[in-house]
Amino acid sequence: MVHSSTFRLRVRRVPPFIASRTFVALTLGCSALLAGCGEAAAPAAPAEAAPPVVQGTQLRFPPDHPQLALLGVSEARPSTQIAVDLPARLVWNEERTQRIYAPFAGRVAAIRADLGQTVKAGAPLALLASPDFGQAQADTAKA
Repeated sequence: MVHSSTFRLRVRRVPPFIASRTFVALTLGCSALLAGCGEAAAPAAPAEAAPPVVQGTQLRFPPDHPQLALLGVSEARPSTQIAVDLPARLVWNEERTQRIYAPFAGRVAAIRADLGQTVKAGAPLALLASPDFGQAQADTAKA
């Protein structure tokens, strides 16, 4: 089955004065857009400020230097210190502490190494006075 259809176009006439106004408006709009596409004038470069002056440990800026706008000045006030009592406990740092024990009982007669001093392995750290050690030496001599 073949269908045959015809299309009819309806053309509406626009009054000439409306068409001319539309044409003028489009022309002005396009010219305004094209005028905005041009290169903008480069802004004038600001005048270079005088360099800061270094005098010993001081750095002095001239009065009109732009860096001064970034520096803030405020009044110095004395600090208010607040003392707070908190419970605490002072302990040795167990990660950096080495415990040293003698193989027998006795009292320390003299200390041979100072706190924080570097010592070599086997170097004497302290001199012990021990009755138990003296007794052990005497027993060894008898045997």
